[in-house]
Amino acid sequence: MKQVFRQVVVWAVFAVISSFGAFAQQHIHIVGHRGFWKAESAAGTQNSIASLRAAEAESLWGSEFDVQLTKDGIPIVNHDPTIPSGAQKLRIDEYTWKELSKLNLANGEKRPTLDSYIAEGAKLPDIRLVVELKRQREPDGGHAREEKLLSETVSILKKYGVFTPERVVFISFSLYICEQIAERYPAFTNQYLEGDLTPAEVKAKGINGIDYKYKVFKKHPEWVAEARELGLSVNTWTVDKEEDILQMINLGVEYITSDEPLLVRKLLNKRGVFQVEASDLTLVGKLRTDTPHIYNRVDTLAYPGLNKSEISRARMSAGIMVAFRTNSKRITVQTDYEYREEALKSSPLLYGGYDLYIRKDGKWLWAGAGVSKNNAIDQPAEIIKAMDGSMHECLLYLPMYSILNSVKIGIDGGTEIYPSENPFRHRVGIFGSSFTHAACASRPGLSYPAIFSRETGINLLSLGVSGQCKLQPTFARIIADADIDALILDAFSNPKPEEVEERIFPFIETIQAKHPDIPIIFQATIYREWRNFNTRFIKYEADRYDRCVELVKEAQKKYKNIYLVYPNATDEWHDTSADGTHPNDRGYILWAHSIEKPVLKILAKYGIK
Repeated sequence: MKQVFRQVVVWAVFAVISSFGAFAQQHIHIVGHRGFWKAESAAGTQNSIASLRAAEAESLWGSEFDVQLTKDGIPIVNHDPTIPSGAQKLRIDEYTWKELSKLNLANGEKRPTLDSYIAEGAKLPDIRLVVELKRQREPDGGHAREEKLLSETVSILKKYGVFTPERVVFISFSLYICEQIAERYPAFTNQYLEGDLTPAEVKAKGINGIDYKYKVFKKHPEWVAEARELGLSVNTWTVDKEEDILQMINLGVEYITSDEPLLVRKLLNKRGVFQVEASDLTLVGKLRTDTPHIYNRVDTLAYPGLNKSEISRARMSAGIMVAFRTNSKRITVQTDYEYREEALKSSPLLYGGYDLYIRKDGKWLWAGAGVSKNNAIDQPAEIIKAMDGSMHECLLYLPMYSILNSVKIGIDGGTEIYPSENPFRHRVGIFGSSFTHAACASRPGLSYPAIFSRETGINLLSLGVSGQCKLQPTFARIIADADIDALILDAFSNPKPEEVEERIFPFIETIQAKHPDIPIIFQATIYREWRNFNTRFIKYEADRYDRCVELVKEAQKKYKNIYLVYPNATDEWHDTSADGTHPNDRGYILWAHSIEKPVLKILAKYGIK
């Protein structure tokens, strides 16, 4: 009989696994049970502030803790309804906080109230607070104490600014508490603990999650699949043994609460890389945010005046970045390319690859770059490996000359990845040529707009379109329809002087019709190194340069808010060119630095700081 039962359970587990597919790709959050109390710094003390700090230091997704209510209605952090005092056990609901506060924790800490615990948690932004509201004795058979516990808890969470679904998960054995959270705070993850209801019964009560002991899921493995199909979050506690952890992983739970969080992470790491679509994180640097395809910079179907080459350039992901935080030691990127162009003798890293920066001591520091090989472009590219496993703020630049269908960022199993806030401020559009498109740079993060943004904090929204930047009316309409605070133009590198004469004033008028009060900052053309000895090129470039500057000065008389700055991409050795026209990496760095002060000075006049 036991053998038959074992076979039934194995079949049920297999059925659940089959229904979800390959769980190597499923992300499972690790929650420290009563904090990471087994850490040396916590000295084996559960529900201590030290165990909370240890959970954050180990970059766990969340730290679970228990909240009880004293006789005088003070919420304190403690699991049992009693507290040891010598040979006695004092019931929390029979003593005031003043009486209980004298009983320190085993590690010497002052026993935490919920207020002191949340005050510390608010300082640890990378840890989720998994709040277990303990079922209360109700002398009159009502719910007065549980009501008090819930209201006081919410009040304290609000007091410290962490009452958000991104920071807090509620769990409880009390069905009443879970039902009240579902009714009052439906946006929060709210998990019922008892394990006596089917997922359908939980769903019917409006509760959006279950957190059942792993033995419940062993008995009812089909409940995991059922819960997920119903849209319920699925947590399990307290899973400490390897065989049990693996079974819960295979069943497809979303959270594992454990006293052995590092073992959970180790086992998840063995299962391979978890991938997340970049668009589920924070995309930064898009001039237009209304594109149906998330990695396109322009909805080209909405602007029928564009030709085939202009459409291709406008849809490329140049200048777009992904902002996120992760504690993974390794980061990979797998790309589904619609188009990948080997552009202007540029490196594969520039036209098809990714460039990673990590913030350190307040500055963006280059961390790694990678690109899949031309004969295996569907394979993941490794961007960095062997990081220290702490939480890092990352900025990943997308390819400059590719059109992308999908970008999947890979992290180690058992680690975490979260969207970051946009690290840059304001919205300054920048429209330009192959210079702005960073042709001949070695990698995407070395475009001059990217360098400028990292060093100033100003959000430059790049629409570099290579040789297709010629002050065309359609591009003027595209920019005018964008949400921008200012506009910078690298507009004179491609058009002939007569094209500039014909188009510059209508271009300005189109922008100012939608944005009458923003600064429009033109950049003069840089010195191209072909001029060093090519006598015919010297005259042509000089004449074009002079005429474009004259036209901007005429525009300054004709229109308000027009400016001209003079970028420089060379040095005294004239050795900063990749091909005579386009700068190399050092040239782009010089360009960014040369316009920094004059552009910032102009922007400051308009409150853009």
